[in-house]
Formats: sequence, structure tokens, C-alpha cells
Amino acid sequence: MTFPPTSSPSSFHPPERLEQLRQALRRGKYQAALFDFDGTLSRLRAGWPQVMVQVLEEYWQAAGLPKDEPEQTRQQLLHLVLSTNGMPPLRQMHVFVQMVQERGGSELDPSECAATYQYRLRQLVQRRYDSLRRGETAPPQWIVPGAREMLAALQRRGLRLFLASGTEYDQVRAEADLLGLRPFFPHGIFAPQGEDLSFAKGQIIDHLLRNHDLRGEELIGFGDGVVETREVKRVGGTAIGLATSEVSEIATPTLPSSTPATMTALAASDDPTVSDKCQRLLAAGADLILSDYLALSLD
Repeated sequence: MTFPPTSSPSSFHPPERLEQLRQALRRGKYQAALFDFDGTLSRLRAGWPQVMVQVLEEYWQAAGLPKDEPEQTRQQLLHLVLSTNGMPPLRQMHVFVQMVQERGGSELDPSECAATYQYRLRQLVQRRYDSLRRGETAPPQWIVPGAREMLAALQRRGLRLFLASGTEYDQVRAEADLLGLRPFFPHGIFAPQGEDLSFAKGQIIDHLLRNHDLRGEELIGFGDGVVETREVKRVGGTAIGLATSEVSEIATPTLPSSTPATMTALAASDDPTVSDKCQRLLAAGADLILSDYLALSLD
């Protein structure tokens, strides 16, 4: 795998494919790679931030908090959602409930908030499952461009590949199967089971280093969230950030077949979550930011 030439962080524009942020990015001999799933490999849940924000807005109002500035409230909630990206949804809801209480809102049940969100998201994802099973869409449409090739290239080089996701374990396995990605992860898939508040990606990374005889600098991590980025950097690894789009309409069967590719690319570049991810990944210490894997040389 070859990294691109270094360029200045100030020159980064979200629609571009990549930006190297660390001037001295090491080209070390990596022994293992840790991947996030949603937004890093899979696009089956694209649009989840918007779904979560909508749910949180409803509970915000139910808690009796002011709604006279809806756009400001929406931005605050989007900030919360993206800043906790990588946590299991139930933990995200605990953060939200605390935020509501700090602002004088009535008490909310985080489990109820999480259940509502999961139900709404499941409706969206189920339509995508069905489109795959009926042959209306194909797995490559729901995989981040170049991801399969990246996984295969790393596997050929002898790296052990691991998957760690904040999405519930059974759902991750099912979706990895549906997209044909599970064979890349014989060494381990890590995700919370049920309402497991103890799941943390930092603990997973510590487990991998301890049980697979790895040093931190031998680990390369790929993720679109600040949690995995910070944890990989904490142990001395290399963190590759994915500023992928969360525009839910991309690749969905509701798009007309005649939709030009340039229109879907434009939708991605207009997605505010792309810019937000870029800024958060930079602040979290990402060594490289990609919008997909196509710009990396795998030779």
C-alpha cells in the first residue's frame, strides 16, 4: 500500500478524495488492521445520523425544552451525534439524556430513546436488505468504493484484519455476510451484544495488542468516527480517517436508473456530515483522511 504525497491540511476540501495530515507519516511494517464497519466499509446504514437527529429532536421536545430555534437545536444534536460516532447507540443516548438534564429538561429513558432510534433505522436498512435480496441492487453499491480491494490487498500482505463496530453484533455479522465481507475477518469481529454498555473500542484495541502479540505501531486503523481514531493514536498506531458521505439516497433503489453518476457525487459533496467528519477526524489525530479507498495505491 502506497500513501500519496504530503500536502498541507489547510488545502483540504471535503469533496477531494484524500489529504495527508501528518508530515512524517510512517510507512511501517504493519501486522494488523482494525476496521470500523458503518461508514468505513458498509453504506447500508448511510443516513443514520439524520435518523438519530430526528429521533433526538422529538425527545428534546418531549422533555419540554425550547423549540423556538429549531435549526440551532438541530445543529447541537448533530454535533452530539457525530462527536459520539463509534459508541454503541445506547451510550450515545445516555450522553443525550445527560445533555437534556443539564438544560433543565424532564427525565428521559435512554433505553427508550435507543429503541426508537433502532426501530426507525431498522425500517431504512430493511428496505436496503430487501433490495439486495431481490437483486434490485448489488453488494458493491453498498460498499465504500475500493474497500473490498483494500481488504484483499492487506490480506495478501499477511496482515490480520479485525472488525470493531458500535452496531449490535448480530446485525454486523448479518450485514457483513450480505455484502460478502465477513470472510476477510476470520481473526475477529467485535461489537456489543444487546444493551451492552461496557463495549468500548479502546478495550478492543488493548485486547488485540495483548492477545495477538502486537505493538501499537504495528496497528493501522480505518474508521469514520473520532472514537476509533483517538484509540488507535493512543496506542501509537496509524489512524486513517474515512470522511464518507451520510447522504442516505446514494445507491438506494429509489434513485432512478438514469440518475447520472455526477449527481450522486454532487450529493455526497453537499453532505454536511462530510465536512464535519473531516474536522473531527483531524482534531482526533487522523494521519490521513480519505473519502474512499480509490486514491490509495495497492500495488
